[in-house]
Amino acid sequence: MKKIIFLLFVLSFSYRGIAQLKIRPDDAKYHIGEKIIVVGKVEQINHSAKATFLNMGGKYPDNTFVGVIFNSDKGSFKDIDSNTGKEVELSGIIKKYKGKLEIILNDPTQIKVLRFNRVRYHKYVPRLKQPGN
Repeated sequence: MKKIIFLLFVLSFSYRGIAQLKIRPDDAKYHIGEKIIVVGKVEQINHSAKATFLNMGGKYPDNTFVGVIFNSDKGSFKDIDSNTGKEVELSGIIKKYKGKLEIILNDPTQIKVLRFNRVRYHKYVPRLKQPGN
């Protein structure tokens, strides 16, 4: 019985470590290099010769965040243009490229269209500098 209780205790902490943080596009600047879920409305979708861009936090060039699908992966994504105006979750590692924050989308599982707009976001709280840093 003690082993079962201990196992449940350990698993509860393991599960918490797996859960990803959900943030707004404007807060992505605080999470560069982290694996995060960005939640927001797709304001506009643009296509170029190399990629498709899901602009969030405004329309290009004033957007604050972008999901990037390179043409080599585009065939995996069905009807990507239907996401314009929808609230979505984009999951992946946040990177900065040419002054814009982005997540590279290689797999359709990285995009989740939300049915409802009731999402709990992580509110960014700046870390205080430790003495001596």
